[in-house]
This record gives sequence, structure tokens and C-alpha cells, in this order.
Amino acid sequence: MTLPFYYYVLGTPLGVLGLIRWACWLVRRVPAVLYRPVMNDHRLPITVVVPVYQEDPEIFATAIESWLANDVDQVILVIDASDTVCQEIARRYPVDVVITDVPGKRDALRKGWRAARTELVALVDRVRRRPLMIACDLICVVAFVSIPLAWWLAWDPDVIPLGGSDFHSPAQGRPLGAPTTWVQCEGDDVLSGISAGRIAISAGRDAPLLLRVGDEIVVHGGDGTYLVDPGGERRVVFGDRRSFRAKPGPHRLESSDNSVIALAA
Repeated sequence: MTLPFYYYVLGTPLGVLGLIRWACWLVRRVPAVLYRPVMNDHRLPITVVVPVYQEDPEIFATAIESWLANDVDQVILVIDASDTVCQEIARRYPVDVVITDVPGKRDALRKGWRAARTELVALVDRVRRRPLMIACDLICVVAFVSIPLAWWLAWDPDVIPLGGSDFHSPAQGRPLGAPTTWVQCEGDDVLSGISAGRIAISAGRDAPLLLRVGDEIVVHGGDGTYLVDPGGERRVVFGDRRSFRAKPGPHRLESSDNSVIALAA
């Protein structure tokens, strides 16, 4: 069968564009599949900067001991001038204390940053009670370099993650429900589901989702994404609904550019 000449005239450019598109896809996909974290002996000194205001005394002391036990080079506590209790606790430890009378976390972090002696500085978003929950802002998580996920994994993966954001404004491109937290519960007993850790977080209500079902992790709507297990192993997801053998600990779903788009505790 001989096709008309105009088929070749019209079809060839489209075929070339298709080849270019698939080549671009392969250029991104192959390195992502083969990527493994670099492990070596390179280490840098780090400073931990913490804004402090009316923290629970017991939790505050435990947090200081935890930072010092991790052999950081410097711990800087920026304490509100009115918080004499936390100032007294801080005097018990080999930490640097900066007293501030300016309200607000932003100025406290700025002062702590300027007092740091190291090039690498970790900014801590206050001290929170450990056994409960940590808020993961998936608006930030989707852009992930990501501070919320990194702190969660470094702090304690057993802490229950909840999707949350400091600010939502649909008019500025920050819609409600981004991220969305899903809770498996009986009836209206949402708090029991949260306390049991039956949590899944997605970038939105219609975004890909990770669900822990017994000994499996189920990926829903994640065709072409990557499932990353607690050890960092990456597996390509083919199909809109796939099941994988689950491992103890948090799993996450990443897009082809390594952005995190879903979490499962």
C-alpha cells in the first residue's frame, strides 16, 4: 500500500517531534532510576539555631541534650527576654544564648544565623512535644529540597506526619487542600486514626496517593512516579494502581524531577 505524498510531508515532522520528546524523557528518567545517594566520609561542622519562647521545660531540656548528643559544633538558643524559665534551663548546658526583645520567629532566626560560627546552619522551627505529630507542608514538599521531610526523617520517623501549611490563599496559587491529609478511621473517630498513625499525605485531593495496607504499600494514580522506601531504594511505578512489599518506616512518592508528591507514615 502506497501512502499519498502529503502523509510523509505532514507525518515526518510529527515523528521527529515524538522522537525528541521520548529522548528527553529518557534523558531524565534513566539517571533518576540509576541515582543512588553518595556515601563518604566528608563531614562539615554545623550550627543549630533555635528560637525559644515559653517552651515546655522538660521537652526543652531534652531537645538541648539531643542536639548536643549529635555532636554539632554549636547550639544557639535565641530566647525571648521575658522567658526567664527557658533562660535558666539553657544556662545548664554548653550552648550559646542570644536574648531578644523583638517578637517573632523571623528576627530570632536572623540573629541566630548571624551568631553562627559555621558555614552550615540548621534552623529549627521551635521545640515541639516529640511523641505527637509534625506538620509537613507539601506545598513546600512538592518543591522539595525539603525542610519538612528532612527534619521529620532526621528527628524521628515514628512521629506522625500531618499535611499542613502556614498560609493558604487560592488567589495567590495556594489552594485549600494542598496538601491533603487522609486518615483511615472508624466513623468520625479521626483522632484515633491519627494517633494510630494511619495517615497518608498527598499534594492535593486529586494527586497520587500512597496507602499502607497490611504488609503492602499501594500506589494509587502514580503511573510514571517513583516509590522510595525508608532505605532510599527507588522503584518505578507502572500503572495507576500498583502494590509493593512495604518496609517498616515512612515511604514517599517522587516525580521524575525528584519532587515529593506523596507520603505514607
